[in-house]
Amino acid sequence: MSNLGSTSQIRLARLALVLAAAAIGTVSGVRASTVIAGFNDDSLGSLIGQGGGTGFASGSAWAMTVSGGGETVTSGDLSAPASSGYSLAQTGTGQQLYSSGSSSILTRTVAGSGLGASGQTIWFSFLAELDSGGRAGINIDDPQNSPYNRVLLRNATTSTSQSEVQLYIDGATSVSMDVPGTTSLVDAPLLVVGRLTLNTSGTKDTLDVWVNPDVTSASVYNAAVGAGEAVQSSTDFDTASAGVTAPGVQSVGVLAYAGGHLDNVIFSDDPNAYTEVTGFAAVPEPSSAALLGIAIGAAALMRRGRKA
Repeated sequence: MSNLGSTSQIRLARLALVLAAAAIGTVSGVRASTVIAGFNDDSLGSLIGQGGGTGFASGSAWAMTVSGGGETVTSGDLSAPASSGYSLAQTGTGQQLYSSGSSSILTRTVAGSGLGASGQTIWFSFLAELDSGGRAGINIDDPQNSPYNRVLLRNATTSTSQSEVQLYIDGATSVSMDVPGTTSLVDAPLLVVGRLTLNTSGTKDTLDVWVNPDVTSASVYNAAVGAGEAVQSSTDFDTASAGVTAPGVQSVGVLAYAGGHLDNVIFSDDPNAYTEVTGFAAVPEPSSAALLGIAIGAAALMRRGRKA
């Protein structure tokens, strides 16, 4: 009877391992991609017509969709505040995007069927610095320039005398936030971390944005609302632009003007996306942890069965 019991244990354990492996494979097998624009592999000068970076569609080059002064690639990497815990190192020749001209936006098509096309959450980050009056940020799936799906850093003073960051939505609507402990964004290292949750069953997506967060904080990677976070949840980011009907984010844009600096723009819908955009290995989601527990428990049962 003991042999029969141990054999059953082994069979059950093996079944659990198979189920766990299948479940883990299902999670990791979800289509995912990471898009990086670090500008270190571009040539100095106008960004228009250049490629570089990773995760973009084959043959896709930066094209101006909003005319202005024209962003240029210039020397020097930007960095995040030391207190942020951001740990992504840039490789190659140190370069960044900069513009002292008027408002302009450059966009590129991403590879595959689009970021978040399968319903994944999209995380993103970028580094910035502002001269006096400068602005810098990104565009999300806005190849036709209408509406404006921007995350744009703009220095302004709020009623609490802290620095204000504005998220421009639909051209006229903006969501503002205070940057805790900061009275000016000028000439300071800036890190922006964002999470875009696509509502595949409806028309309103949710965009969470943090400026100079501690990326090692559970309140950020678990997306709890807190200090230094702005939330916008009234726009369908992935299908809002004119001519865009496919689900997911099909293109990403960059903008820097009036003395704005931008660097290391990263988007990811990978299951490990938070780490991809911050360098910090976040605590696994409960579902992943549960799957890991199943596998560990199954392995323990197999060892017990062998000893029996």
